Amino acid sequence: MGTVTATATVTSGGGGIRAGALRELWDRVVASDPGLVRARMAVSAAVAMSVTLGIEFGYAKAQHDAARAILVAMMLGGMVAIMGAMALTGTASWPKVRTAVFFPVAFGAGMLPGALVAGRTDAMLSMFVVVMFAAVWVRRFGPAFFFYGFMMFMGYFFAAFLGAKVSTLPTLMADLAVGTGVSLLLALTVLRQHSGRTLTRLRGAFAARAGAVARACADLLEARGDARRTLRAARRLHSRGLRLAETALVIEGWLAEPGSTVGDDEANALRRRLLDAQLALDELAHAADALARHGGQPGQPGQGGRGGRGGQGGQGGQGAEAAIRAAELIARREYAAARSAALAILEACDVPAVGAHDGFERPRHARAVEAAEVAEVLPRPRHARVTDTATDLDGISETRDARAIEAAAIHGAYELVDAVALTLPAGADAAAAFEATAIGPTDALRAPLPRFASAAVALADLALARLDGHPVPASAARESTSQHAASGASRPLATSQRFASTAMPAASSQYAASAAMPAAASQRAASVARSSAAPQATSHAAFQATSPAASQRPASAKRPPAASQPFAPAVVLIQGRLPGSVAVAGALPARGRWNPLSRASLPTRQAVQVALAGALAIVLGRHLSETRYYWAVIAAFVAFGGTATRSETSHKALARVLGTSVGIAVGLGLGELTSGHTLLSVVVIVASMSCGFYVVNLTYAGMIFFVTIMVAQLYGVLHELSSSLLELRLKETALGALVGIIVGLVVLPTSTRDTLDAAERAFFDSVIELLRASAAVLDDADEPAYQDLSGHVRAMEERMRQLALVARPMTRPLISGTDTARVRERLAGYASIARRARALADVPLRLVGDRTSGAGLAGTYRALAASIEGRVVVPGASDSVLR
Repeated sequence: MGTVTATATVTSGGGGIRAGALRELWDRVVASDPGLVRARMAVSAAVAMSVTLGIEFGYAKAQHDAARAILVAMMLGGMVAIMGAMALTGTASWPKVRTAVFFPVAFGAGMLPGALVAGRTDAMLSMFVVVMFAAVWVRRFGPAFFFYGFMMFMGYFFAAFLGAKVSTLPTLMADLAVGTGVSLLLALTVLRQHSGRTLTRLRGAFAARAGAVARACADLLEARGDARRTLRAARRLHSRGLRLAETALVIEGWLAEPGSTVGDDEANALRRRLLDAQLALDELAHAADALARHGGQPGQPGQGGRGGRGGQGGQGGQGAEAAIRAAELIARREYAAARSAALAILEACDVPAVGAHDGFERPRHARAVEAAEVAEVLPRPRHARVTDTATDLDGISETRDARAIEAAAIHGAYELVDAVALTLPAGADAAAAFEATAIGPTDALRAPLPRFASAAVALADLALARLDGHPVPASAARESTSQHAASGASRPLATSQRFASTAMPAASSQYAASAAMPAAASQRAASVARSSAAPQATSHAAFQATSPAASQRPASAKRPPAASQPFAPAVVLIQGRLPGSVAVAGALPARGRWNPLSRASLPTRQAVQVALAGALAIVLGRHLSETRYYWAVIAAFVAFGGTATRSETSHKALARVLGTSVGIAVGLGLGELTSGHTLLSVVVIVASMSCGFYVVNLTYAGMIFFVTIMVAQLYGVLHELSSSLLELRLKETALGALVGIIVGLVVLPTSTRDTLDAAERAFFDSVIELLRASAAVLDDADEPAYQDLSGHVRAMEERMRQLALVARPMTRPLISGTDTARVRERLAGYASIARRARALADVPLRLVGDRTSGAGLAGTYRALAASIEGRVVVPGASDSVLR
């Protein structure tokens, strides 16, 4: 047993260190904003507002308008620019034109009644309630009507409270038309979004978030021995894993955009490559968690196979330190050094490493081989060292490879049952039912340190394979991938060059030089691991060569390319973003069977809620101020925008109060600095809205903070800014938020627990569907029409994301009677189920052409699906656990 060491190439000079730090900082920025969507929206808002305000000013000046009319024109133009920055997204031109044409119509639909009732208080207040109802009710017609409704609300507010007259409406409509034209022109030209470039940035974000997962693995390993730090690090790792899956789903949605890819073939291939990298990261995270909790302690040997093989021996602490080093190298994108460090770990653990390009007939995943060995399902498959590739391949039997894959798949099925049993009360029954119907159990315990090192090799291979400028033919790449072995908690540790070409970022030029010298690189690889030819030793010709063993396989054993299928995205983006909780809660009835409106659509129910909340806010707000009560109305109105459940409504209302309270203090200070400097005030207004757009998807309170600063600047330009005015704004806002919370909780509420139940059922349904689809593929293992399961995997991940989204309010202490720690624990359990199901779905890719093993595993998969369907998914399960 050798000593575990980790080596890395250190860039000399302070410039190299600074460059590495800057790259890591940029990775953090990219990871926090996939595709730079938020940054782009912030810049778009700033550009649109600046240009529109300038053109509106020039237009009003050309009309010889008075100062007040110029200000009104600029305010209208600014509102249109803000709405346009949010509504005129996407890549296609015609949808933008079709949406923008109705901007003046939507504003005018609110301005006309506002002008008609201006000056008549009772009529104005009554019409205010009607307009609020209509503004929310129209959301049923699609995403564009969300913005149209808000424009109608703002149009009425603008006309009624500023005393607009019917005779002035043509002038106001002209101002709106100018603002709309400018916003549309910018959206079609300067601010036009290019789907190909967006997809490229999203792939970079995926790589950055992959690095964040590796960094979280290192943090988790560093925290070993400290229970509190380990728990925090494990939560952080879980969160970053969910973010990685979320980025993959955003890419999934953008692949359906025109111009993002060449066609269906490339879209399917990219989806598969990303899934390949994601599953390798799953294994890295899972092994890190096991190493931190059950291994890697100083002086503690790891659990290995027979005779201690595959363990870390007595070098637990040293092995963990080496694993930390390898993870940090991956996070910093020093892939060659990371691979060397990981191979050194495997050498010290006496575990053969399986390289990315060792030949198409070798077992592709060290875990499947080791699982089979430990379970004593079959003798250890023979792995030769770096000698003659053809001889090595001849020494591996196809039947033995299939048995290794089958054994690992069965083990993965039991792991999935265990994961299910930890999340729902009926899980133990499901496990018992599965054991009665499935193939006999397999005990495939593996030492975490070799698993971690093997996963690190895989991720390094994914990145380093990009440096070969000659892509692998699709057939060769997919045939290579079909030889990986899989398990319930892992994914092939090495992936073909084609799979890696866009999933991970390029590595350093140092590796590029070594790739040009195959022989020398092979010698270096042989010195650190008992492995076949490492990626450094593989040239493009080696990829295209067909081994003797491969040539002897029947044609049916070669997996037909899945890329020939039409690409069908598992998720459809809305305004360039993933759908919110409405996708789950929209179909649920409200609580309260006595009320016939409880089964009305969500927009209708929210329209009723908004109308009632608005009416109460008017009545109560007027007790605080006869003129500024509209702040309470606005707070009540926006509490129901972009929310679906009563918990989300409550959190949004409270966030508005928090953002307003903090923004008032800053707004007063900035107001004093910009007093008397109109141009500087305009700059602060534009900058504030830009910052608000950047943080809106991160924190609504942050957006309101910047909006409050903008409002303070507006009142400064109007010479009305004072501390008493902003204090009144805070009181009215708090009152309106309180009204919104009460109405959301009492009147036609959409229960968060009901929504969580629906999300849980949808998630388990997707797992069941994935298992059954996998079984169908295994049944037809030798059919030429291969069914790619990647789409089913992405559909399951979308259900997992929705589940985490609707459960998020219940992870906060606001909801009484909820055990937040238990909810977080269950969310981690759901993520574990998704990870194991994702790996199980990968098994059929490796058994194409083996009908015997495929048929046996198909029965196992169906038994598992039936157990989950009949024993686990029970209505109301979340209530029984969350109480």
